[in-house]
Amino acid sequence: AHGMSEAVDVQELELRDRNTNGAAAGVNLVTVGRFALRLECPVWFSDRTPIADPYRLELRHKKLPLPTNKGVTLLPAKCMEEECELHMCNSVGQSVKSTSFRAPAGWGMMSLRTDERHYQFCLQSETIAANDVLGANC
Repeated sequence: AHGMSEAVDVQELELRDRNTNGAAAGVNLVTVGRFALRLECPVWFSDRTPIADPYRLELRHKKLPLPTNKGVTLLPAKCMEEECELHMCNSVGQSVKSTSFRAPAGWGMMSLRTDERHYQFCLQSETIAANDVLGANC
């Protein structure tokens, strides 16, 4: 009947970057209506650090790189229970220093010390408005 919403079907999947053969991010495949699908990643990391060349940050899970694009890294479905690693990498992608963390439920802190300086990172988890991400659940 017109105006009635259809049931939403959600399948939990794993997404890997086929170029790196890295770690899996947790994603949801959501049926939206009869003829549309939406791919959602409920937990992701947005790099807003001022880290610049020759260094860059890389997130890994079980020592494998997670899918990333333009400063946004998709995280594993269980990143609040399982540890991820934050790596400071040099210009050729080798890890110089690393630290482990779990995604916080709210706020969290971690530090990373290199030969040049000591970095403090603040982590924040929050719900993103659905209209900011084309209706996806974040």
